[in-house]
Amino acid sequence: MRIARKLTLLAVTAVAAMAMMASTASAVTVTNEGGSACSALVAGDHTYTGGCLLSASSPAGNPVELRALFGIMYLCDNVFTGRVNGNGEGFIYNQTLRAPGTLNPCQIQPQNESDGHARPWPAELTAENGCGAGCDTMEAVFSVTGPFGVIVNCHLVNLELRQASHTAATVKTPGSTHVFCENDGTNAVLGTWNVTSPAPGLEVG
Repeated sequence: MRIARKLTLLAVTAVAAMAMMASTASAVTVTNEGGSACSALVAGDHTYTGGCLLSASSPAGNPVELRALFGIMYLCDNVFTGRVNGNGEGFIYNQTLRAPGTLNPCQIQPQNESDGHARPWPAELTAENGCGAGCDTMEAVFSVTGPFGVIVNCHLVNLELRQASHTAATVKTPGSTHVFCENDGTNAVLGTWNVTSPAPGLEVG
């Protein structure tokens, strides 16, 4: 019997331009904890409906770090909403990055499209138990604009989705050091996001 897991995107995951997901990603099936398949996603105006809801935020006082050519940048207090379909494919949207403990914008912001809205970031659940028992893997592509208008693109693979209990889960970069973006020897990320979506858990298989 597969173990039901509550997953929430971080996203963190929680940084980079839209790109194709790695063709090597494993095929998975994602259902609600009750066994109902996640439906197809329906695109709206920079948002999505349908599928299964995933949400995450960075722990207070522990911002996600982005190491780039010009040094380490902090993603401040970041909150993300996302949805995935029955194949584990989806998008992160409603990205909010604020200076710690305030409503002020962070120095880093999601890259905007030409209409001024934040560009949704692709995300995908890629393997059941891909990082050990009770740990599923995912990947995400994100784009942020840093100081002086510098755009940083990043495709993170092998993000770890771990469920500590039936109601508590985290998404984190593997290991304890900065993880390079795929095919990138400069930009790297280190961080953890707490799952905040209280919706039914997801089963990945």
